Amino acid sequence: MSRRAGVSSEAQHRGRGSSAWRGALDIEISVIPGETIEIVQRKSKDAEEAESVFAELQSIPIKGWFDEDGDPSTSAVLTESHAPVKAKKDSPLIKHQKMFENAWWDAGAEDINGEPYLSRSALVSKLESDGMAKRTVINMTNPSYKNKLIGALNLANMIKKYESGWVVIDAIWASAMMMNRGQN
Repeated sequence: MSRRAGVSSEAQHRGRGSSAWRGALDIEISVIPGETIEIVQRKSKDAEEAESVFAELQSIPIKGWFDEDGDPSTSAVLTESHAPVKAKKDSPLIKHQKMFENAWWDAGAEDINGEPYLSRSALVSKLESDGMAKRTVINMTNPSYKNKLIGALNLANMIKKYESGWVVIDAIWASAMMMNRGQN
């Protein structure tokens, strides 16, 4: 017995219609299309649910068959595959590092005593030019907001206040920034 998948994001992995349908099923399987097809067991009445299976469609020629242009006809065969590698999302701290470093580059990649330095005015200018609202820029540059740009980098001991800006004090990050500056 098959059921159609629902439309809303919550319903994408369950069938539509009465829940009595699902109760009557011995097994329920979903096929999630994509470059790599995922076959997911959603319900198993009398056994443990199996792990997802991944497959790909492979085109194969059909011997002795040709289309109207004389080209060999093909068919598709489902072949076993591996789970696609999912890209890791950057953590909020990594996003803040990238934002700070981009502003540093835009400001001319300054340094003080061999440590990357970014002035507050240069950071504000970069954030505003990236389209951030004035209130958001104020919050991002306020060290009191521990989950925002400057507060998070301070809390992680990545930067410290210096004159009218900040220097990068994390040795690995500072070294990488200075090495990249030397190559550009």
